[in-house]
Amino acid sequence: MTPVRGETMAAFQIVDLPFAMHTRETFESRLHEPAVNRVRHAKLMIETYDQGHPIRSYPYPVQAIGFGKDLTLIALGGEVVVDYVLRLKKEYGAKGLIVAGYSNDVMSYIPSLRVLKEGGYEASDAMIGYGLPGPYTEDVEDRIFGAIHQVMKRIKR
Repeated sequence: MTPVRGETMAAFQIVDLPFAMHTRETFESRLHEPAVNRVRHAKLMIETYDQGHPIRSYPYPVQAIGFGKDLTLIALGGEVVVDYVLRLKKEYGAKGLIVAGYSNDVMSYIPSLRVLKEGGYEASDAMIGYGLPGPYTEDVEDRIFGAIHQVMKRIKR
């Protein structure tokens, strides 16, 4: 057991994560698909258009809690893919760094650019279960890391 010394500091930031461009027609084209969940999702998304409020982005929480220089907890919303942990440890060092997903909000999988380009379930199909239009735009990872860098500066790591 290593003692944790120093001042406890915390920083929190919301970053806007836009979704890839979609239109009402995007979802109307899915109304006749055989998968019931995709049709249900399409109807839900069309309803947001009918109400004049299509979902264009999501407010994403990023938090850092520093326990002196010995331990830092990075709390990220949603189910982040492993690429975030690997990049964080590369940029900030693995010693004394804990990365926690599912923190402050659970809105969807959070793909990295690599996963987004691969496509598939984590990149877009999982959005159906969360009631979001998905997928995120290709700058999702850069936006999140921009917020991470800001909260890390504020806790002086």
